[in-house]
Amino acid sequence: AASVNLAVVRRLTDLLERCGASVSLTRSGDEPISIPERIYLVNRSGAELALGLRHGKPPEGFESGRLVLHYPGSERGRRIAERLSSALVSLPPGGTLPVREWTSSFLQQTAGTACELYCGPVENGAIESLMGDESWRGLEAERILAAIAQHFGFESAATARMTVRVLSNGAPVIAATVDIDRFSVRSTGPDGAAMFDSIEPGRHIVTVRAPDGRAARATKRLGPGESG
Repeated sequence: AASVNLAVVRRLTDLLERCGASVSLTRSGDEPISIPERIYLVNRSGAELALGLRHGKPPEGFESGRLVLHYPGSERGRRIAERLSSALVSLPPGGTLPVREWTSSFLQQTAGTACELYCGPVENGAIESLMGDESWRGLEAERILAAIAQHFGFESAATARMTVRVLSNGAPVIAATVDIDRFSVRSTGPDGAAMFDSIEPGRHIVTVRAPDGRAARATKRLGPGESG
């Protein structure tokens, strides 16, 4: 789980710094660090948001392996927790991503807004397989970036949007499956369109599969704040 945490955090750090954000990490490798040390480093940095990213089992008493925790009564914590949940709930393998209150020392003693994000226990075989995929880890980082960007109001600098329209002989194709980089999946509606928000700027592989089995693939490059 620690290696997955670091891979996602490094990717997220790169994305945030491209947007002009200042990012501090409590660790840069596999070295062990205690909770008090984490809290000290977070408070020393003066961070406006402290995000604890976990890919292990959640605290005892929580049934869901995927959830977002914030300190009881923290309105700012609740708002960012809800944004994180909304951004990540459809991340494969899917399922629910509830927001809950919790009184961990990390949430209680950090000076700024804090959340703990549990993205699923790596001990789960299906989740472990996904976490080993670089594209999946990149998508998780993008979804977290989208939630943070929305919370702090720099969405236009952080993400792009894409609309894929599927036609056959000029007519819209309904219920075609469209995926971006294999993991972000949508179905086309009555107008033959599938819309994707909060995409990382850059080059993406788009794959379309029609209900009759026909498939096509193309690449698309988008800049920050761009819609394509």
